[in-house]
Amino acid sequence: MVGLASVLNEAIRTRWCTKVECTTCGAGRYRRALAEARHDDPIGFAEALASRPFESWLQFEDRRGAVFHALNALGAAHPVSQVLERWITRLDTPTWLLDAVLFDIVRTGRAESPIREVWLDRALQAAEMTHDVSLVESLVYTLGGAIRQHIGLLGLAEQLAASQPRVAKALRHVGGR
Repeated sequence: MVGLASVLNEAIRTRWCTKVECTTCGAGRYRRALAEARHDDPIGFAEALASRPFESWLQFEDRRGAVFHALNALGAAHPVSQVLERWITRLDTPTWLLDAVLFDIVRTGRAESPIREVWLDRALQAAEMTHDVSLVESLVYTLGGAIRQHIGLLGLAEQLAASQPRVAKALRHVGGR
């Protein structure tokens, strides 16, 4: 039986691909190892994922993909939401993780309500505090046309769009500009 910690440590040590959309290997080795670890002990896998220190993900070349695939290995929306609920209650939830979860999980409907709304609210607060370009871009895509209901974020996105083409593109995509 191989647990989550063993899979993550091996993936870091041997530099397995963890890209969200790898056109070469599909992050297959990493995804298969995660699926095996979850299959062997679903409850232990979810608990290990929920309690994993956030800074440990920084050891991955593509931390966003590493988190994305680990959450996807949980399968259904309910266990994903349980992990996200544990993560969002931690005071040390970093901006990069808010961004990754918002874009890859919340935006795509892989988490249950009301945890989606909790992550969205936390991301909105963080974006206004940090002006993080990637987080603002993710919020624009996640909110879509509803961005008009968030005047502060819309103003920030328009301000950033003047120097950040990716934010300008996101605004055009959702009709916010």
